[in-house]
Amino acid sequence: MDKLPVAVVNKDKGAVSGDDQIRAGDDLIADLKNNKSLGWKFVDAREAERGLASHNYYMVIEIPEDFSEKAATVLEENPEVPELRYIQNEGLSFTAAQMTKGAAEKIKEQLGDAITKNYTSKLFAQLGDVADGFQTGADGSGQVLAGTGKLHDGTGKMLTSLTGKSADITKLAEGSKKLEAGSKEMLYSLKAKQGDISALADGSKQINEGTGTLLQSLSEKSDDIGQLAAGSKQVKEGTGLLYQSLVNGTENINKLSAGAGDAATGAGNLDKGAAQVLEGLKQTETGAGELSKGLTALSAGSTAAAEGMSELDAGAAQVAAGSMGLAKGMEAFLDKNPQLKTDREFLTLLETSKVVAGGNEQLSENTQLLKTGTAQAAAGTETASKGAAALAAGITKLKEGQSQVSGGASKLSAGTKAIAEGNQKLSLSWEELTSSVAKLNAGASQVSDGNQTVNAGWKEMKAGVTELYGGTQQISSGNSDVNTGWKTLTSGAGEIHTGLIQVSEGNNSVKTGWTELTDGVTQLDDGALKLQEGSSELAAGLASGAEQTGSIQSEDDNISMFSSPVKLSADKINEYDFYRDSTAPYILSLALFTGVLLLSFIIKFRKTPEESKLRWYFSRLGQLAGFAVIQALIVTIFTLTVLQLSVESAFLFMVFAVFSSLVFALIVFALAAIAGNFGRFLAFILIVAQITTTGASLPVILLPEGVQMISALLPFTYTIAGFKAAITLGDQGLLSDSAAVLSAIGGVFALLSILSVFRPEMKNSRDTEFQGTPIE
Repeated sequence: MDKLPVAVVNKDKGAVSGDDQIRAGDDLIADLKNNKSLGWKFVDAREAERGLASHNYYMVIEIPEDFSEKAATVLEENPEVPELRYIQNEGLSFTAAQMTKGAAEKIKEQLGDAITKNYTSKLFAQLGDVADGFQTGADGSGQVLAGTGKLHDGTGKMLTSLTGKSADITKLAEGSKKLEAGSKEMLYSLKAKQGDISALADGSKQINEGTGTLLQSLSEKSDDIGQLAAGSKQVKEGTGLLYQSLVNGTENINKLSAGAGDAATGAGNLDKGAAQVLEGLKQTETGAGELSKGLTALSAGSTAAAEGMSELDAGAAQVAAGSMGLAKGMEAFLDKNPQLKTDREFLTLLETSKVVAGGNEQLSENTQLLKTGTAQAAAGTETASKGAAALAAGITKLKEGQSQVSGGASKLSAGTKAIAEGNQKLSLSWEELTSSVAKLNAGASQVSDGNQTVNAGWKEMKAGVTELYGGTQQISSGNSDVNTGWKTLTSGAGEIHTGLIQVSEGNNSVKTGWTELTDGVTQLDDGALKLQEGSSELAAGLASGAEQTGSIQSEDDNISMFSSPVKLSADKINEYDFYRDSTAPYILSLALFTGVLLLSFIIKFRKTPEESKLRWYFSRLGQLAGFAVIQALIVTIFTLTVLQLSVESAFLFMVFAVFSSLVFALIVFALAAIAGNFGRFLAFILIVAQITTTGASLPVILLPEGVQMISALLPFTYTIAGFKAAITLGDQGLLSDSAAVLSAIGGVFALLSILSVFRPEMKNSRDTEFQGTPIE
């Protein structure tokens, strides 16, 4: 019996009865650990439920949470009977269920006796304590009466002293209350201004940070401002040089213009003189002299014009280079100062400088051409002057070439006239260029002066911002110190206020306590006078206690609980509808095996000479298997319809019966094929051996260990388990496991029959029944 597993779940939380702890569940567990009547397994509720479902436990006993609590109500007006609950898995073994049920009844009686004994002893112990208390109370009442006089004298003196100090205590309480109110007002005032002080500190800090940022920006831009001032100064100087160069070249341009005019006049005279040459040599000589003079003047003017144009070309090149440098300098300055990209005046000045640079560059190119032309004109006039000197010598030739001179003079007059007109235009353009450069020089001067002023102002502003930053830093630091000091002051005021509150409350408590103490002493004094009267009241109270002791409940409910303090509550799972159903798995296994064994006698196992082994084997095995299937169907249908056996699944029940019958057919066929009738006798012995070793009468777990090992090899062990799973347990897992083991057993016997039938033959007799190896 101690191998039959029974789970015990203790949920009892215990209870308190008077000053004593009641733990009926723990006491029961301690007793069961020393009790070997069953195989007790002490587990929790979850493990018990899982073990019951997996058929590891035959019964679960559960001690509820309120078991001890209900047991403690035995002396109350409405006692509650504690309940002990157990669950049996009757479908696993009906016999084991009967055993465990008897064990549960014994546990119930054991708990009932323990509870009755415990509470009966406590009841009489309490009654004895009550009687002792009554006697002690009577003795104490005499002592109280004796000390009444002394107590009255002492309370009188105490009352006089308390009354005399009452006025001082009141003044102290009122003064501390006013002090508390004043400190509270100071604390609230400091807290109210804390936000402003913090805002002031934060604001000064932001101002300091802003001035620091401004100072850093001014410092970073100081170099750029200086460069701007220096560049504008260079622009001013460059435009000044350009203007001075133009002014200097103006005189040369005027001389060039005058010389061109003289050349035109001389050319006109030459033309007229050529016309008059024919009139006479005198006039020719005079004209030749005048021509020589005009050419000399023209040569001097053209030479001066050539020199002026050289200076003009150099000045124009300098102006073009200066204006181009100015434009590039302003572009570089713009790159270093991106903020000027939004300054319209600066951008206008930049574009103007680019236009001036382009114009000066074009002017430089034109002066190059003009310089070349004047140089050629100077060379021509010099040649003309030399020709005039030779004119007198060649007067004769001049007469001959009069017509040619007349034509050349006309062309010379026209050319010199064109030169004179070009020089007049050059003079006008030069004046306009000089005027424009003068304006450019004036604007550059204004820009340079303005940038110099900006540079000086920037330095002054940087110095002022530096001083401003130092001042705001001091202000920020000072305000931060003020904020910290204000917080410290507020905290200190809070601590003072808290302390004054405690003082005020303490003084008020003293005042209240003093008043209460005075009242108490007054009452105590009065009570001392009444103490004697209280002695008689004490006697009345003792009588009342005796009356209450007699009121202990002793009705029928209390008596019933003393006699039977535990109620047993039982549940069953997988319960059988009828007692006969508990034996159905074994009876079905026995019927199917016995039926196959009997059917084997009506099959002729004799092998005729014309039959092959293969044909004989499958023919005889097929006949026996067919009989096995038919008998299984007949048995299951009869059981379900006539006997009306209640099963979890009729289909699985019939399938497993047919499968078990086929396995039995393989076993009987193998034994008969190997040993003939002796094999059938072995099959009968196998049936008898399985009656008590496969869980038919007792659970396998209750058998000796050696027998348990044999049971694991017998087919009834698994057919009984499979039929239990199909009939009551509804456990497909158990059914599948049983079928798997039966398949292995059937496979082993099928292999034995094949080896027996198909091994080499010996001589046989025609009349001998085939038994694997034919026997003579």
